[in-house]
Amino acid sequence: MNLDQVTLQLLLIFFPGVLCAYLVDTFTSHPKASQFRFVLNTFLFGVASYFLYTLALTLCGVSLSEFRYIALLSGTEVDECLIYEIAAVCGVAVLLGLAAVGISTYRLHYRILKALRLTKRAGDEDLWSHMFNLPGVSWVVVRDLRNNLAYHGYVQGFSYRYAEAELLLRDVTVYQNDTGIFMHNAHLQYLSLESDCIAIEIRSPSDPAKEP
Repeated sequence: MNLDQVTLQLLLIFFPGVLCAYLVDTFTSHPKASQFRFVLNTFLFGVASYFLYTLALTLCGVSLSEFRYIALLSGTEVDECLIYEIAAVCGVAVLLGLAAVGISTYRLHYRILKALRLTKRAGDEDLWSHMFNLPGVSWVVVRDLRNNLAYHGYVQGFSYRYAEAELLLRDVTVYQNDTGIFMHNAHLQYLSLESDCIAIEIRSPSDPAKEP
């Protein structure tokens, strides 16, 4: 087995895993992964993609001897059809990555464990993330006590952790907090908040008592 074949074998295992790990890393909220963690995820997702691909075709009656990637790993010469097989596994990896993103986004694994009474965790890193990930949380009142302002608007985006405490509001109306005097409107408002001078209220957009 020469170096080129070893390199090809590594690419064979890792490339679908790279696609899957990239989707999960890009489209889920999580602490920044270390290089070792990303490489480990790449390997595990790659193995999982090949396993699912092999399982699906085996259930359809395909013999293990017909899989070209197995022949390559065993040191046997393979034909150009290996490229098509890798492409098919990459498709499986994309589907696996999208499934993992959905599970992480909706915290399905935590919901199952909570239903089984095996954990009480919500799955978010802190209460900041947990609050904004709750169903129906879209319209908020942010009270800036230091500057005596109240921001009313829809949550367009928020930082992953409370350590940053950043909010992006849409269709914002700004009032004086103590008097309720209208100040101005804004289509988008970015807020960088400090924990000792803010209060956040979750309300319904149809609430008639939106004004301070």
